[in-house]
Amino acid sequence: MYHYIYKTVSESGLYYIGRHSTLNLDDEYLGSGVWIKKQKDKKKLKKTILEYCDSFEELLEKEKQYIQECINDKSNMNFNNSSVGAASGNLNISHRLDVKDKLRRRMTEDNPMKRGHSDEAKEKIRCSMMGELNHFFGKSHSQSTKKMIGEKNLGKVWTEDQKQNLSEVRKKQFKNQKPSYLVCVSHTEETKDKIRQSALNRKKIECPYCKMLCSPNTAKRWHYDNCKQKTELGL
Repeated sequence: MYHYIYKTVSESGLYYIGRHSTLNLDDEYLGSGVWIKKQKDKKKLKKTILEYCDSFEELLEKEKQYIQECINDKSNMNFNNSSVGAASGNLNISHRLDVKDKLRRRMTEDNPMKRGHSDEAKEKIRCSMMGELNHFFGKSHSQSTKKMIGEKNLGKVWTEDQKQNLSEVRKKQFKNQKPSYLVCVSHTEETKDKIRQSALNRKKIECPYCKMLCSPNTAKRWHYDNCKQKTELGL
C-alpha cells in the first residue's frame, strides 16, 4: 500500500492538498475534496505527489502539517485546517470497525447512565411531567390537530413484536393498578334508574342454536359461535 500527500492544481492556480492510500500509483486519483468534485473538466487539473509516508498514521500527521501551512493562502481550496475524510480500502474498513467499537463502548462500558438515574433525578423527571411544570398543562389539541393525528395513524398496522413490546410495557405500567371494573364508582339514583330502564328496554335477540332470548351483549359472549349447543352438535 502506497501512502502519499498530493497537491491538485487548476489552470487558474487554485489548488487542493490531500492524502491518498492506494495499491496502484496510476489510478488517476485527483482528490475527493468538494472543490475538486465541482470541477467540470477534470482534465485541466494537475496532480503532484508532495511526499510519501510509511504508514497511515504518519500520512494523517503529514496531511495536517501541509494543510495548516497553507490554509490561509487565498489560492488554497481546503475548507478545513485538519485531516478529513475516510481511508481507502482495507484501511477504511479497519477505521470503521474502530469507530464502531468506540461507539459501542461509549454506549455500554463507558456510558455514564449505566447505573441509572438517582432518586433525586427521578423525582425531578416525575415533577416535570406532571401538573403545572408540564408545558402542556391545561392545554388541549385543536380539532385540526386531532384530525391530522388521526389521519396520520389511519391504517397503521402494528407488528407482532410491537404488540408484544407494548403489552410488556403496559403490564409494568399498570402492575399495581386496579382494573376499571374493580374501582368503586358511586352513581346517583337518577343515573342508576337510567341504566335500569335502558337494560329493561333493550331488545332481546334469539340464539340460533339454543333458541334462548337474551340481550345483545350476553348473546355475543355466551351464544352464537360460543354457544354450548353449537359445540355439542359439532357445528
